[in-house]
Amino acid sequence: MTTRLALNVTEAAEEVRVSASWLRREAKAGRFPCVRLGRRLLFRPEAIQQYLAERETATAR
Repeated sequence: MTTRLALNVTEAAEEVRVSASWLRREAKAGRFPCVRLGRRLLFRPEAIQQYLAERETATAR
């Protein structure tokens, strides 16, 4: 099995369990980590996990 370096918007949205439009909007606003390649937004699995961990910590306070 090959490890994915990056996920597209649809794949990342499924991973986080949000809509693709919400994820695209948050990423473009700079509130969700992504890599831009031209018009494409790509999401690193490690960055998604870190974002979720940070949100979990912030919500627990």
